[in-house]
Amino acid sequence: MPRSTFVYVTYIRTTPEKLWSALTDAEFMKQYWFGVRCESQWKAGSPWKMVHPDGSTTDSGEIVEADPPKRLVIRWRHEKRPEVKAEGDSLCTMDIEPSGAAVKLSITHSIEREPSQFITAVSGGWPKIISNLKSLLETGSAVLADPYPSKSKDRKMPAVFARHIALVAVRAVAGASAQAGPRPESAAKNIVLVHGAVTDGSGWRGVYDILTRDGYRVSVVQQPLTGLADDVAAAKRVIDRQDGPVVLVGHSYGGTIITVAGADPKVKALVYVAALQPDVGESTNQLSASIPGMVPSSDIQPTGDGFLFVDPEKFAADVGADLPQSQARFMADSQMPVAAAAFGAPVTVAAWHDKPSYGIVATDDHALNPKLARWMYQRSGAKVAEIQASHLVHISHPEAVARVIETAAQAVK
Repeated sequence: MPRSTFVYVTYIRTTPEKLWSALTDAEFMKQYWFGVRCESQWKAGSPWKMVHPDGSTTDSGEIVEADPPKRLVIRWRHEKRPEVKAEGDSLCTMDIEPSGAAVKLSITHSIEREPSQFITAVSGGWPKIISNLKSLLETGSAVLADPYPSKSKDRKMPAVFARHIALVAVRAVAGASAQAGPRPESAAKNIVLVHGAVTDGSGWRGVYDILTRDGYRVSVVQQPLTGLADDVAAAKRVIDRQDGPVVLVGHSYGGTIITVAGADPKVKALVYVAALQPDVGESTNQLSASIPGMVPSSDIQPTGDGFLFVDPEKFAADVGADLPQSQARFMADSQMPVAAAAFGAPVTVAAWHDKPSYGIVATDDHALNPKLARWMYQRSGAKVAEIQASHLVHISHPEAVARVIETAAQAVK
């Protein structure tokens, strides 16, 4: 059954126990949720309801799973607007995971229909609510007093929608599972991952761990970045080793590589992760220049023999602003330079014309302009997910990226 899904991921400087309390304490909740409180005993099977400042209840449901301070799953339904109520139950999952001095909060909201008025309607407020929660836990005060400070007619939303949680940071592809999970028997087993420029295959480690945990056979291409033909040949060597249908995944310049290598008959689906998606005759340089990103040309440092590095002092700001500082520094100092000629080579085939494709837009991407990513993915008819992340989205948000890859694998026939 088609599914509409939204996901929000953020990091909060707190403890899992304090975050759990903030998500389940009705009185504390009112401080960041604009007066709204959610009431429940917060145990599996217990009723749940959303109560607004005027005492009205517009949403109700039950707790499906409660594992403090790690995971909370709520089945909820809207009760007021008939056309939204008719869509039935939605499912909201909150995962809490320690991450150094912070806690990673991942919220996934899905409903078994596509399109969904419910998911569309609630897509405007969740970042504000969670921003308030983050500010409250980190500074002691909420950052916003009014969820919709603009009173202009074009900005104001119907009250019932303004009161909902909105899940917008990842606009997940229709049909995506609520979260990454065990591989169904019918899904494609083989996943091949292709890295981009100035990085290597180790950047896929987080995604690799999730996919292998879920039962997929994952191979990581270590292409030499010496030229498009060389890099495509490296990808094809790995594809040749697969024993069945393949989902081919590329990041950044890796998108150009999979566009060509994806013509292999074993490849059944393509996933572009903040990646270029050229058409026949287009080159990486040509496509990138059509809607440039925000990385200054002075941050790209050529070598005497025709290779390119990113200025190590600018690396984090240009491509990995959401990575831990130590990780960004290491990657800056361990770059795998790319041959400038690779960016000038036009592609001779575009596999996405004949095979389903999926595109991930990193909305805080400075290297690949999100406007260009959206344009390319619209041109190809790709199913699109948006993740609030830097260009290195597969490293900073491996779970969200793995979710899209698994969706592609499960759709292979």
